[in-house]
Formats: sequence, structure tokens, C-alpha cells
Amino acid sequence: MPTTTPPTTQPATTVPSQDLLAISTSQCGESKACYRKPAGCSGSDTCDFLFTQRLVTPSSDPADAIIEVELAARVSNGMGWVAVGYSTDDRMGDDDVFGCEVGSSGLVYVKNLWNPGRFNVIDNSQDGAQYLTVLGSTQNNGRISCKFQRALRTAGVTASEQRDLDLSQPYTLFFGTRSAGTASANSGLSGRHETNPVASTQTVSASSTAELNASARDRKKLQAHGALMIIAWIGASVIGLFLARFMRKAWDKPYWFLFHRGIMVFVVVVSVIGIILIFVDVEGYSDEHKTHAALGLVTVSLAFIQPFMAFFRPAPDAGSRRTVFNWAHRIVGVAAQVLGIISVNFGLDAYKKVGFDIDDKGMIVWALWLGLLGGIWVLLEIYTSVGLSSEEKGKDI
Repeated sequence: MPTTTPPTTQPATTVPSQDLLAISTSQCGESKACYRKPAGCSGSDTCDFLFTQRLVTPSSDPADAIIEVELAARVSNGMGWVAVGYSTDDRMGDDDVFGCEVGSSGLVYVKNLWNPGRFNVIDNSQDGAQYLTVLGSTQNNGRISCKFQRALRTAGVTASEQRDLDLSQPYTLFFGTRSAGTASANSGLSGRHETNPVASTQTVSASSTAELNASARDRKKLQAHGALMIIAWIGASVIGLFLARFMRKAWDKPYWFLFHRGIMVFVVVVSVIGIILIFVDVEGYSDEHKTHAALGLVTVSLAFIQPFMAFFRPAPDAGSRRTVFNWAHRIVGVAAQVLGIISVNFGLDAYKKVGFDIDDKGMIVWALWLGLLGGIWVLLEIYTSVGLSSEEKGKDI
């Protein structure tokens, strides 16, 4: 097996745009671990995405061993980036990332980064790539290609975390890319990937020589969480509040109460199911989207206590105790509704950050819908408070 000189501690270098760096796939499954998209593509000039990895200087001591990585991808207009992340689990966050990006000068830079969540930050303690030896990096005809080596183990790379980057251990690999024409591409490797990255279906160690398969993470629970919360807090709860606020005097019999109670119980049940789904999906409380998570929990907690407050409500002729209950029930209900709408808004932003396709048009539709609901509500308040006589207020509006 060929050997190379161990990498120095000099920062990574770049080379001008030239003929695309050739990456061979002939040794995939033999001396290289490879991920190819589409499957079976033959090299950096034909693959939409190509990753290869091989151990070039095996050693019983990981500190003496060197790994070689090759990356290539198709990008729009020859601008953007391609990257691979090494994760100890099957989720993004607290991962080490190696990537190649086209700078404004047209040069291709190879960088070592750390991914604290769903975004990258350059590891300043490495000056970007102190432990990398760049063997080639080019962009040509809408494709990026790069090749580099690094030691398997570099202890204490980040001073604040003192992480030990030991690539001799098995990792799940994440493959991501971004083309030009977006803010994320323009912000370089610290920008969000173009689509949700795919992850290797098996763990990969430095000595692996397998043909790798990769797939996007199952997002059904995440999608179900969002759908249920929108149904609960933009649909059902608004109807429930409308019935309690505007229909109690419109119907001769208390049908409004029966519908209001049933709808609000539905809101609570659906919200609890939504909370369970997201807790299962993220395996606990999300530190990445703290505002949305906190608002959501407060909203569901307020909604959850409402039925219990109603169960212990005083009788209609209980005087001041009934008055206190009525105001408390209204305040908690309105607070839950307002926080629910705000939480959904933060949730939409969180979904955009994790790769869901919610463009500006979708956000405009969302804003118009909220404006329509708010406008109708204000008009009804004015109509019932000012536009009707005392006699008419008891009739159907």
C-alpha cells in the first residue's frame, strides 16, 4: 500500500482553477470506502457527489496513521461547497466537518470545521485546517473537487471543548453540498446545505473499504408534529375561541358550549400527541431551537390545565368566585392562543433551518392568513360591542 509523508502543521493551501482534479473510483470496495451519487458513477467528472476515503499509512498507533479523503460534487456556476461530516450518532450536531468551497476569487479552499448544530463554524484553533495536508483542490465546468490527508488522531483541537478527533473510531458520515445563488452558499461552509444531508446507512471507520449507501433521515415524525400543531393552534383553537366569544348569545341553547368544550379537548389531545412526537424525534428537549421549544411547552401546558379549571368551575350563581373563574379561564385561554401562534411562527423558521422548503411566498401566505384572522376578529369585536343594540346582541350575528 502506498505511503506518504505525514502532514505538517501548516495551514491548508489552495490552487488556481484548472482541469478538474481526477478522482478514481476503480479501487472502491477494495482499498477505498466510497459513496457515489448516482450509484456506479465513475469519477469526479461524472458523479453528482463523490466521497472516497482510504487509510494510506496503517499503524497500530492511531496517532501515527494517516487518512486520505477525496470529495467532489456538481455545483451551479462553479460556486458553492461540498462537505462530509463525521458524527458519533445519526444526527447532526457536535460533529467534525471537512469541506471544500469555492471562494470569491475562484480558488477552492479546504477547511476543517466543527458543527455545533445544523451549521458550521471554522475551528479557529486550527486556523481552518492546521492538521490537513491538501493534495489538490480545483473547480471546473460546474464541479468542485479536492483531495487532502490528515492524521487519524489530533487531541484537544478545540480549546474550549478539548475534543479528541479520533477518526480510527466508527462514525456515521453526513454528505452535504450547496450551490451558488443563495445566501447560504454566499456565506460559505458556515451556510446551510442545499437540501437535507444524507447519512451513511452504516458506520464507517478509517479501515473501511465498503461501497457506502446513504439516505436522508426519516422526517415523518417531524412533519407530523408540525401538521398537528398547525391544525391545533391555527385551526381548531381559533374556532373554539370564536364559539366562546361570539356565539354564546347567538344560540338559544348552549350548543356553543358543547362544541367549544369538544374542540378544546381535541386541541389538547392533538397538542400532547405533537409534543410526544417531537420529543421522540429529537430524543429529548431541543437545545437548537430553544425559543420555539420553550414557547411550545408553555402553550401546551396552558391548554392542558384549561379542562381542569373548567371541571372545577363554580356554579353560575356563585357570585365573585364565578367571576374570578371566568376571567382566569379567559386569560389563560387567550394567552395560550397568542403563544400558540407565536410558537408556530418560530416553528416555521426552525423548519426552514433544517431544510424544509418554505420559501418567501409561503411566509407571505402565512402572514396574510394571520392578518385575515386578526382582521375578522377585530371586526367581530367592533360589531358585537358597538354595532348592535342591547336587544340585538342576544340574536344570531
